Amino acid sequence: QERDGLLVGPYEGLLSPGEQTKVRTEWAEGPPSHFAFDLFPPSLDRLEGCLLSAMSVVPALGEVGFKSIVNGPTIWTGDSLARCGRTRLPGYYDFNSLTYGVAQSLALAEYLGHIITEGEQPYDMATEFDPLRYGGWATPEYTAAKVLETYSHNNAISYPQESRPAGRDVVAKSDAHRALQA
Repeated sequence: QERDGLLVGPYEGLLSPGEQTKVRTEWAEGPPSHFAFDLFPPSLDRLEGCLLSAMSVVPALGEVGFKSIVNGPTIWTGDSLARCGRTRLPGYYDFNSLTYGVAQSLALAEYLGHIITEGEQPYDMATEFDPLRYGGWATPEYTAAKVLETYSHNNAISYPQESRPAGRDVVAKSDAHRALQA
């Protein structure tokens, strides 16, 4: 569809120093019903750092210009892993938040299909993909902080068992946690 064009897909974690990615927290319960296949207004200034980086790698971008800016929502979880499995409603399953849609979809579709047809997971990925892995401790503030951190580190190197710090200051503390801190 781009014909003789070039598609550039920046991630806002690459913004200019001092700028920060924004997470839309006003839709905590989901987008409004009228927002179906809509887009947000173009925001070229917000992506300036990303586009300047792209032009340094592909100088022709600076010469030919930009035909259009597409600014739409994406779905992210706080750990960047898909939600795939049973829900609290019997007979309903969640297959959502695939940040790399096509790359993840076939394997996860097979995984979910096995859960639906066989009644159990084909292998143990419940802690990674369980749609119910976030409990009451995951407050809206915690979720927004983790999604922002995860999204802005999308193409950064991550390490096994890495635990990034975002949200620790706003997570709902248990009585046991408060007692240990006292």
